[in-house]
Amino acid sequence: MLASTAIYGSRGGNGVIMITTKKGKSGKMQIEGEISDGFQNIIQEPSLLTGQQYASIQNAIAC
Repeated sequence: MLASTAIYGSRGGNGVIMITTKKGKSGKMQIEGEISDGFQNIIQEPSLLTGQQYASIQNAIAC
């Protein structure tokens, strides 16, 4: 991170990706990576209060 800050100034820590490599080897190049993906679905929607219902409950609690 220090090197990126030196190069990019005060914005060096925001979004700078530093790529480092291991010691090079002769022969075939090999690249490894990992990708993940997902999704979410609502199984049951919660019941919600209207503004009037919420105000009535709050008034009842306050009394």
